[in-house]
Formats: sequence, C-alpha cells, structure tokens
Amino acid sequence: AISVSELETDGFNDTKLSFTYRPRGIDSPFSIDLQVRNLFNAEIRHHTSFLKDLLPERGRDVKVTLRANF
Repeated sequence: AISVSELETDGFNDTKLSFTYRPRGIDSPFSIDLQVRNLFNAEIRHHTSFLKDLLPERGRDVKVTLRANF
C-alpha cells in the first residue's frame, strides 16, 4: 500500500549475468570474471528512493576482472 503523498512506481526486471573462466589442465592462479548488471538496459526506479521521479538507476553495467591468487 502507498500513502496519500506517494506516487506509484512501475515494476522492473534487473537481469544479471555472471561468468568466470579458469584455465584447465594447469594450476594457474589466474581467473577472469565477467559481470553484467541490467543486461537489457531496463529503466529502474526504486520506490524507496527520494529521487526516483528525477533520476533512474544507472543503465547497463559491465565489469571484467582479472584475478591472480598467490
């Protein structure tokens, strides 16, 4: 339920994708991670945000990480 002074907020799907690659056959300390947030670039507005009517959340976000374990 929403109060009298609140406005309704549309729903959204925040689709996330995560992938990790580790070389096989050798004891490599390296791995590569790929993470994608908001895969379909949906407009996301959180109902609890004071700025939801002015600013949506950021769009698609891609992060690539190279890890080395010692």
